[in-house]
This record gives sequence, structure tokens and C-alpha cells, in this order.
Amino acid sequence: LAGHVLLAVLLSFIFLGAASSGTAVGLGIAVPVVVGSVAVNLLELFVAFLQAYIFTFL
Repeated sequence: LAGHVLLAVLLSFIFLGAASSGTAVGLGIAVPVVVGSVAVNLLELFVAFLQAYIFTFL
């Protein structure tokens, strides 16, 4: 749940930047936010596989 909330907050930064300072700022913010969102998704996927691996051997 925390990972999904973090993704929602990160992605809202794009819209907040575009609304407050214009489209160019929104696009400038979008690049690191999308990279961060992909990193959080990969971390969530890694944790899910790690949990499945550990619980398989318990």
C-alpha cells in the first residue's frame, strides 16, 4: 500500500509542476519522476519475488 501511495504522490508532482509553472517545468519534472516511479515499481516487484522465495522454503 505504501508503494502505491508513493507512486501517486510522485506522479502528482508532474501535474503540480505543470499547473504552477507551465508545461515546460512539468516536462522537466516528469523525467526524474518517471525514472523514480519505475525504480519504485521494480523494488516492489523484487520484494514480491523475494517474499515468495522465502515463504516457499519455510
